[in-house]
Amino acid sequence: TWTHADPTGVLQVTWQRLFKDDSVENLATYSKRFGAQIIDPHRGKVVFTEASLNSTSITVKNVTWADEACYICSFNVYPSGSIRKQTCLTHRYKHSWSINYPALE
Repeated sequence: TWTHADPTGVLQVTWQRLFKDDSVENLATYSKRFGAQIIDPHRGKVVFTEASLNSTSITVKNVTWADEACYICSFNVYPSGSIRKQTCLTHRYKHSWSINYPALE
């Protein structure tokens, strides 16, 4: 779960997957106007565990090697811009997955 202490000015929350070549793919968004939206083709694979303008989390179901990546949560705040947080899903052992929560500034 990622949180943004002050939801004032938050227009939308977006989840993206960051690839090794630094390209990104949109997975899901939440806004007051449109609610929680999972982008095709991720419906059924990605679900919102929590969706609001100040707190959000997603679950990636049935994790495979293809899901190993960093995931970005962006709070799109007016007028200051985007506030991004990132977590990485990595495969460590034969039957073990781990999530890395890097220190945030």
